[in-house]
Amino acid sequence: MKKYFSYILILIALTIGLSVPIFSVNAQYAGAGVCWKSGLVVDGTLAQPMNSVSDCNRVGGTWQAPGTSVPLPPNGPAAPTTPAPTEPPNPPMGGACRWHLDRFHSEGEIDTSNPPLTKEQCDLNSPHTYWDPSATPAPKPPAPLPGTPIPIPSAPPLTPYQLLAPLPCESGPGCVEKQLTTFDTTGKGGGALGGYLNLMIKLFIGICAVLAVIMIVIGGIQYMTTELISSKEEGKKRILGAIFGLLLALGAYTLLYTINPNLLKSDLSKLIDVTVEVDLNDNIAQTYDPVTKKYRNGAVFGASWDATRGEFADLAASGATIYNSQCTTIGQQNCTSTRGLDPSVLNTIHQQCPDCTLIITGGTEFWAHGGTTGSTNHQVGNTTIDLRLNPALDAYLSGGKPLVKMQRYQSPVGSVLYEGNHWHIGP
Repeated sequence: MKKYFSYILILIALTIGLSVPIFSVNAQYAGAGVCWKSGLVVDGTLAQPMNSVSDCNRVGGTWQAPGTSVPLPPNGPAAPTTPAPTEPPNPPMGGACRWHLDRFHSEGEIDTSNPPLTKEQCDLNSPHTYWDPSATPAPKPPAPLPGTPIPIPSAPPLTPYQLLAPLPCESGPGCVEKQLTTFDTTGKGGGALGGYLNLMIKLFIGICAVLAVIMIVIGGIQYMTTELISSKEEGKKRILGAIFGLLLALGAYTLLYTINPNLLKSDLSKLIDVTVEVDLNDNIAQTYDPVTKKYRNGAVFGASWDATRGEFADLAASGATIYNSQCTTIGQQNCTSTRGLDPSVLNTIHQQCPDCTLIITGGTEFWAHGGTTGSTNHQVGNTTIDLRLNPALDAYLSGGKPLVKMQRYQSPVGSVLYEGNHWHIGP
């Protein structure tokens, strides 16, 4: 019993200590509520206790029962006000934060943040920045005027990537003294990415060999240092697994090299650059000023589209026809105009492809093309036209290649755009 006497005393002391706050809380809220007056809780006295609704009403207060909301002013507490945000303090005069050399900053460049970094912020950004007590902070740039475009800084030029550790190499871009220290991320310079991938293949085979030797050594030690049959069998399996893995890696490399050595060479420098030009405004009608009725080129909506714009193109030599009737007024829809059209491209197509059926779906009616910008080559005096699809024309213009919507093809008459439902001949 004596052995447990000290533990009993500790339990009694803990019970009393934990009970005191509970008793005090219960004593404080014995009245099952509090009385508010002028934003404060009114405390009663022994002579006039404040533990009921009637006591609170006697002094002109508002009673708050347990579980209810705090009363509103004037008796309830006033809502707290949020202080106005303040700008962070400027760095002390006679000092500024400077940058170390990195991808975006030159060595010693003064920080131009608005507001400038403080000394504490500059120290936290170390080792990228450091505090120079003798430097002067960069002046705060003036606020731009309303409507002034904000310039967007251009991205810094790409530079060769510096490897964290040199890799072994035989030859190629970036290989200096049989060590690869830089990697050309632009893909130029003789196919740096291809050389890097070729190196990684050989490096992977080397890593497999090293790991296989390590597993063989571990399996041999396990086999020699135990007398248990099960442990010896496990060591043998470890050795056989390492040998099998090494043979698998070497066999895969040997098999690919035997089939075609080029399968293990990634020469990306021979990739051909392809430029795809898409005219998104070609099939969108232009808009005109609703007040002046003028298009961007000065032509007036509804004006006569007559011989002053040019004569009808002579289509006899090419055998071409138009899909719709000729346009008579500017802004007219569902029409096709050949006024002032240069038919030389049509003649060339007909001479080189007699079986091609030439149906013009778009000519010099500029208002039916160009969208909101008014930028279009469907103009008087140009050779730009739209032609309806047909198998002979498709094969002639695409050179027999698969047709891909909104893709340009280099045809015998220049660059053409396949727009899915017609050919756009011209830039």
